[in-house]
Amino acid sequence: MHAWYKFIKQGLLISIVILFILMFMLLGMITFDQNTAWFSTLEIPSMQPSCLIFILIWTLIYIMIAISVIIVLGAPKKQNRHKTIAIILFLLNGILNGMYSILFFGMQSILLALIELPLLIASIILLIIYTFRINKIASYMLIPYFLWICFIAVLTGMMLFIN
Repeated sequence: MHAWYKFIKQGLLISIVILFILMFMLLGMITFDQNTAWFSTLEIPSMQPSCLIFILIWTLIYIMIAISVIIVLGAPKKQNRHKTIAIILFLLNGILNGMYSILFFGMQSILLALIELPLLIASIILLIIYTFRINKIASYMLIPYFLWICFIAVLTGMMLFIN
């Protein structure tokens, strides 16, 4: 009985994480797809990767975030205090991540997106710190996300400057 309960619980956790990832990927596709005409009018920094590279990197990052969430959720009960904080930070981070797409693509405001990025970066740093207290691997899974968002911040700043 206990093994089945654990199996169902893990399946439910994985399903929630996959749903969360799909929701944010869909948000990104919707906001980007609706504004490709606007985006195509912008001057693009020469260091900006192709759309295919963006899709591949975001897919890998979302998978790594999902693995981090699963590891955190599966941590022992003695970690409950840190787990609660980490889950709140994951949710806050998801909101901030989605806000960037809404500000940049939905509202077509490079400036507002750039202003929001330090909050997103700070939430990732806090996630890395809190997940490290729970499980080092969960924390390390978030480092590529941090580096990618820092790169996105540079690209966004360059886009604001040249447009």
